[in-house]
Amino acid sequence: MRYFLFVAVIALYFISSPAIATVCANKTDTTAEKAVSQSDENITKSLDTILDEKFAPISEKTQEIVFYSKTIFECTKYEQSIPLILVWLVIASIFLTFYFGFVNIRYLKHAIELLQGKYDKNESGEGHINRFQALMTSLSATVGLGNISGVAVAISVGGPGAMFWMI
Repeated sequence: MRYFLFVAVIALYFISSPAIATVCANKTDTTAEKAVSQSDENITKSLDTILDEKFAPISEKTQEIVFYSKTIFECTKYEQSIPLILVWLVIASIFLTFYFGFVNIRYLKHAIELLQGKYDKNESGEGHINRFQALMTSLSATVGLGNISGVAVAISVGGPGAMFWMI
């Protein structure tokens, strides 16, 4: 399915690109004449422009829903606007903490013991990595993904000025 989608996107790109229209204009068959007779506006539009126009209403509506914010402490000097997505994240984390019986607190000692190697068997083999390397690999993937998505959200919400505050 992924390959089909990839091929479809590439095909749409080549169909809508002006380079293909130029190649078709040099041929003398009837399909080339039809391609040349289309309006210049449709021929010169790139794939990203076409996709932006088609998906703009959907993405704008989704952004309005996801980043909806509510003003709290109105008419006081502490008036703040809080995004609804932040409220949902806090509610979900509190719910899951109670649902799983405070597993994040109960197993903290066990996690430290695992990191110290208390339960290690003295086996070594080809391709074996130690516990610290496994932890750092997992942590780097988590933090790296958070940094990438965090920057994207900051720029989309705060605009280009958000880069100033991240530097």
